[in-house]
Amino acid sequence: MRKSRLFGSLRFQVTLAISILVITAVTLLGLLATYLSQSVMAEEKHRLGVATAAILQRILAQPTPAEAAAGPDGLAQMARRVGSQFYDGRFDHSLTFFDLSYKIVWSSLPRERWPYAVVFSPPIGIARETADVNEVEDPATGSLVLVVNFPWKIGGAPVGSVQLVEPVIPPGSRFLFSGRLIVGFAAVYAAIVILFGVLLLNQTVIRPVRELDRAVSRLIAGERALSLPPMDSDELRQLAANFDRLTRQLAENEQSQSEQIEELLVVNEELAQTRNGLIRSEKLASVGRLAAGVAHEVGNPLAAILGYVDLLKKGGLDRETEKDFLARIEKDITRIHTIISGLLDYSRAKKERIEILDVNQLIAETIDLFQPQKQFKKIVFETASHLKPAPILADAHQIQQVLANFFLNASHAMNEEGAITVFVERVLYDPSATYRQSGGKFKPNQSLVAVSVIDQGQGMDEATQARIFDPFFTTKEPGKGTGLGLSVADKIVDSFGGTIDVSSQPGEGATFTMLLPEATENAAG
Repeated sequence: MRKSRLFGSLRFQVTLAISILVITAVTLLGLLATYLSQSVMAEEKHRLGVATAAILQRILAQPTPAEAAAGPDGLAQMARRVGSQFYDGRFDHSLTFFDLSYKIVWSSLPRERWPYAVVFSPPIGIARETADVNEVEDPATGSLVLVVNFPWKIGGAPVGSVQLVEPVIPPGSRFLFSGRLIVGFAAVYAAIVILFGVLLLNQTVIRPVRELDRAVSRLIAGERALSLPPMDSDELRQLAANFDRLTRQLAENEQSQSEQIEELLVVNEELAQTRNGLIRSEKLASVGRLAAGVAHEVGNPLAAILGYVDLLKKGGLDRETEKDFLARIEKDITRIHTIISGLLDYSRAKKERIEILDVNQLIAETIDLFQPQKQFKKIVFETASHLKPAPILADAHQIQQVLANFFLNASHAMNEEGAITVFVERVLYDPSATYRQSGGKFKPNQSLVAVSVIDQGQGMDEATQARIFDPFFTTKEPGKGTGLGLSVADKIVDSFGGTIDVSSQPGEGATFTMLLPEATENAAG
């Protein structure tokens, strides 16, 4: 891990890049300098070789009287004399004289190396009028040498040839032109450059980057009063200024978001109060629609009770008759109490309580509440459940209000006469088939509790269905509906994670289906 962090650090990567660049540059420069130096030295050697050959030709053209009188042996004497004057053993060069038969007359080379001289002097060199200069590789040392061959003439007549061999690079200077020296020099130079480069890099880049990293870490941790220390370069100063602006802007944005969140909380609270008010208003409207029926249902038993009380007051009844009248009075009072208690319980404002409920039980309680009412006297409730129990997670009174709205709308659509069917089943949500208006609220194959309320009313066209959940939209006569019933019902079901679907055709009744997620045992937690 430590090794990985080292290789991954910015300092290592920049240092490695600088090292490669510097070593490569110095090596290339050294090789270029070596090549140019060798070229310059070779040209200088070439010029000196030609000049030396010209001097030797002039000297060899004038033999001494003794050498001239000696005949063939005079050539050897002349070669020894001239060669001794020019040859210096301190320098790695050689001088060799040939006769016309291409035999060595005299040479500064040891005799065992004379064959090398023959190799360096091709016969073509004898016939030339001027010096022949070539660079060849010395087979004995492997180094590059300059070979100058020129004709040897006396009195204008050729008597042989002379060979001058000199290394292009002197032995004492060969080390200066070796690859090892260049690489070593490049390494030393690169080490010096890298050392100062790392120090400069640490001061100008690494330290500011670390400061920025620490500042960013503190920014992530939640600190906002941040500023970077002064930077050396213009780019880093600009970066520090941008970072300071970023922290200020971030602090301002967070302050603005905090204020907006507070405003949203206030608005949400007001919306919740408005929603509760709408629910309460719709519930009271439902109670108002039931008021006439309640008066009728309560009025008839009260009249009977008053009649029984009047007869009891007059007296003259036997004990069995009195007991019968009292039992009938008790029955009618109980009936009145049940009707009024149910209505009061339905209309009373209650604190929301989310719990697992059995929809079947809520349906039965709501039917018991509505069935005695006058407008439901000619309506038959038919219930069928394929799911017992049918658990949902919701508030009982709010779901009961949804059912009450369905029942009241069904009664109005049927002119208070006919059958209302309530059907309960479990469905697995299928986006392509299950209730078009679910709007992707559920997950595929999610288990849902479906409560369908089916009436035999006049039905609705598609235009009416499209607006049925809009606030204040109603098809009832003025004064007989607020237009909020289904809108409030839809909001209630939506708050518990469900939807309401409507299916209808003109003249064929309507089906309102409430879809809610099926609750599990730990759903209430």
